[in-house]
Amino acid sequence: MSLLAIGDNCVDFYRELGASFPGGNALNVAVYSSRIPGIQAEYVGVVGTDERGGFILDQMRRNGLSTEHVVRVAGETAVTTISVRDGDRFFDDYVEGVQQGAVFPREELDYASGFDVVHYTVWGFGREHVPEMRGRGGPLLSCDFSSEIDSPATEIMPYLDYSFFSGSRLHEGGEEPRSVVEALGGRTAATWECRRDSAA
Repeated sequence: MSLLAIGDNCVDFYRELGASFPGGNALNVAVYSSRIPGIQAEYVGVVGTDERGGFILDQMRRNGLSTEHVVRVAGETAVTTISVRDGDRFFDDYVEGVQQGAVFPREELDYASGFDVVHYTVWGFGREHVPEMRGRGGPLLSCDFSSEIDSPATEIMPYLDYSFFSGSRLHEGGEEPRSVVEALGGRTAATWECRRDSAA
């Protein structure tokens, strides 16, 4: 099975450790999927021309991912600053860098259409082409909306086969996450998932 993840990447900087790691929802999906036997995973995204951009590309290669479809854009690579308190991660700061306003290269649509699964994220680019991708047939389409339940990005749900949400913030606010996500579930063709975690 082949899977293409399209969208965000960043450098996760852990303040207490003074250490950096590659991150971002879409890039994580590609990396972890590539470790599953029988799955050929690839990634499309943008990084800056700074040192962090080179770090992301190097880490992708070390994890067996091609960097052929990662575009380097003049500017700063996205970075998330993370603190660890009592064993839990807290996201202190996020610099969007070249992720802001990034546009999915239209010439990559034919490339994306050749995969079995194409995965998008609420933070990344490329979602504007989801209706066209659905019209082409072929790949199963999924998107991780994180906790952005009210985001305009959810307008693509009718074109998706799978939608993913995080209900942790709803739970913390005293709402019942499952009922909220179930209400959204009918908007996606195949299935939905509600998970409780502390990550965005």
